[in-house]
Amino acid sequence: MAARPARVAVDLYPQSVFGGTSTPVWQNLSAGEGHEWNGSIDVSSLAPGSQRLRLQVTGADGTWWEDTARFEMDRTAADPRARWRYRLSGAVQGGIAVIGAGSRRAVVAGSSGGTVVALRPDGHGSPARLWSAQVGPVYRRPAVDAAARTLFVPSSDHRLYALRAADGHEKWRLDAGAPVLSAPLVAEVDGEERVFFSAGRSLFAVEARSGHRRWTVPDRGFSSGRAASDGLRVYTAADDGYARAHDATTGEELWAFAMATGTENHVALYSGWDNVVAVDGGVVVVGSVAGSWGLSAATGAVLWKLAGSAMYAPAVPLDDGSALLTTEWGVMSRIDLATGAERWRTDLAVRVFNAGVVVNGATAWAQSVDGRLLGVDLTDGTPRGRLQHSLAYSFSTPAIVGDILVVGDQNGIVAGIDLP
Repeated sequence: MAARPARVAVDLYPQSVFGGTSTPVWQNLSAGEGHEWNGSIDVSSLAPGSQRLRLQVTGADGTWWEDTARFEMDRTAADPRARWRYRLSGAVQGGIAVIGAGSRRAVVAGSSGGTVVALRPDGHGSPARLWSAQVGPVYRRPAVDAAARTLFVPSSDHRLYALRAADGHEKWRLDAGAPVLSAPLVAEVDGEERVFFSAGRSLFAVEARSGHRRWTVPDRGFSSGRAASDGLRVYTAADDGYARAHDATTGEELWAFAMATGTENHVALYSGWDNVVAVDGGVVVVGSVAGSWGLSAATGAVLWKLAGSAMYAPAVPLDDGSALLTTEWGVMSRIDLATGAERWRTDLAVRVFNAGVVVNGATAWAQSVDGRLLGVDLTDGTPRGRLQHSLAYSFSTPAIVGDILVVGDQNGIVAGIDLP
């Protein structure tokens, strides 16, 4: 703009807005000498890391121009620190898997571009790439067998791929006849490992070693979540409004619980179609957009119910008979699994979807949809550090190797973050 602007204003970029709109709160700058404009804006609410301002310049004739400008917020000793970044083609929407053992552990990420890569995190620099493989588009977290030697990668090209964790070479593939948009689960049943996953409206059980199909349950409702198993039964939720238990050996339905009722569209919208089921201590945790239930693993009987849309972020069972629940609106609570009684509750004031929560020692780390990582003390729910590690949306469940948290985002970035 050649002429001097009539007005220059700034506003904080609405990073936290997801699936909605935001009305700018422009703050006018004061004209200085020449092309200089001066002013200040309150940034105290922002997390450490990279942030953005919106800038609007308005001419005397009313025409305007907008742009964004990045700036850095300083971190404290209690905050995580970004260590390295690795880019994949497409988006890293699925969670991060861990392979190997001890000092030889590595992380695996898959992208919507079909790239699967194994990285060995390094706290002192960039990660070492161990191998890369190409499959169909990946939208959910790969599963890993108990020995961490085989990865089971779901793809929207209708296939489940079994890759060798050592080098990424394909061991077998199974055509499920529909996009595999769920996260696979590996569980031991009758002395052998099996992989459970959903594709379209069907639930599959296959042998982890060979890919041989043991059983299929058709027409049970669409699911893009993840099953749970205690070795006796497989627990799922789907868009027909039901949570179900199936015999892990035969696939026979053992019980069904209606999470949502009403018209077909109402049930599909409000049921647990994207639910990641959890089971621990004989309690199955399922959820819809309206609430979460604790069900008896043996019978499906309701043990407790809690309000709040906690179906997207996986429930995290802890080793003392409690679990963490996180709603899509960022309300995290620690509950007693047997009774649903709440030990504490905290409002993270962020949106949280599939990314959910990962635990490191006495701290739970929540990954928000807007690229923030927030720490919560497991004892009482108080804040324990935060970091804006990405300016892209994130639906990727993190993984922790040593003191490095690894997470992906919709720009295809896999980030390594040092935890305090």
